[in-house]
Amino acid sequence: MATPFLVPNVSGAPGAFTRPRPNPVDVYLVRLGPGSRRGQRQALNAIAWFLSGGVLDAEETYWASLRYQDTSTVRSWLVKRYAPNTAKRLLAALRGVLKECWRMGVMQYDDLAKATDLSSVLGQSEPCGRALSIEELQKVFDACHRDTSPAGIRDGAIIGLLYGLGLRRSEVVSLDLSHYNSAQGIVSVLGKGNKPRLGYAMEQVRELLDAWLHLRGDREGPMFSPINKGGGLAQSRFTPRGLLWSSRNVLQRRELKHSAATT
Repeated sequence: MATPFLVPNVSGAPGAFTRPRPNPVDVYLVRLGPGSRRGQRQALNAIAWFLSGGVLDAEETYWASLRYQDTSTVRSWLVKRYAPNTAKRLLAALRGVLKECWRMGVMQYDDLAKATDLSSVLGQSEPCGRALSIEELQKVFDACHRDTSPAGIRDGAIIGLLYGLGLRRSEVVSLDLSHYNSAQGIVSVLGKGNKPRLGYAMEQVRELLDAWLHLRGDREGPMFSPINKGGGLAQSRFTPRGLLWSSRNVLQRRELKHSAATT
């Protein structure tokens, strides 16, 4: 479906709206946690693509021009195309960016209220993966102890945090060296909503962490980094997607590939 009044925000384009500064998409995304920004940007890109007939992305769309008839059409499309949980997440992104338009003064409150007055998406998606049994977890930890390669030592520490402390992938990749007290086995975590909490590593997890930190060294910066083909440690931070693939590789080696870490 093409929406004529959704036009590229290009200077000098015929009939183009002046893009508000800063862009409401950027304002919305900066309010989110680091682990949520990429997914919600992709959500807004998908909605913009649908509204413009595949012409615009989220940055180019003039979100303040949307009205109830547009958002209700988006909701119907999401329900048909996506699983319930995914449709809910994309609708949350739409509501969020429209609210930023109102906060920035480019959308009237009455228009916002009507555009976001959408029926809830019913249903729940089946959870991905499954929980590991105690025996299966022990096999994973044993495999991590036996793998003495740099990637194996790193992945062992990651698996320890994911399953031993119940951390999310986004929480693991955001860890810096300074967040771990090796003497007490305490991990300082910044969770969803930027809420800090402390995690206490059991002995087996501490052994995996200490083995990785011995290899990593004591330089400041990200606790976990990618490893190049030569076995050297990169200086960049692991991404949630990269961490997902690493943890899946460990589980696949133990034939436990249907267990997945949460975001």
